[in-house]
Amino acid sequence: MRGLIGCLLLMGFAVYGQQLVVPKELDAKQAKLYEKVAISVVAPCCKNMIPVAFHESPMAQDVLAEIKSGVVGGKSEAEIHQLLRDMRFEGNEEARVIFAIPDKNWLGMLAWMAPFGFIFLMCCVMGYILMGTRRPKKQESLDLDSVRERVMKDMH
Repeated sequence: MRGLIGCLLLMGFAVYGQQLVVPKELDAKQAKLYEKVAISVVAPCCKNMIPVAFHESPMAQDVLAEIKSGVVGGKSEAEIHQLLRDMRFEGNEEARVIFAIPDKNWLGMLAWMAPFGFIFLMCCVMGYILMGTRRPKKQESLDLDSVRERVMKDMH
């Protein structure tokens, strides 16, 4: 169990240890919008579904530049998402930006959380099974007379 917890913590630190570099010319409100959009989209070249905020490919850099231009232009999050949906990449016209994190959609969030719930449930079941197999079995009580009888029987 400790190993599982350690593994989960290690994975959590690996994911959350990365930092998004926000352009310095953005104010606090713009930086927050930039970060929110950059974390929610994936470049088409990324098969591992790493958000463009943490990806260094040329396509990801193009997406970040588009996000920045939308934020600086005063566009809303929905307008920036529309810009990204319409975005085309030079040399690969079929490539599209992938929207990785569902927003304000309870069914989408449920789909994202279901694997974690399943893992938690399986850990609970395994813990219950392991605790059930490790419980000490009831020992028969030994009184002095029964011990004396056994000892006398073994001696003869």
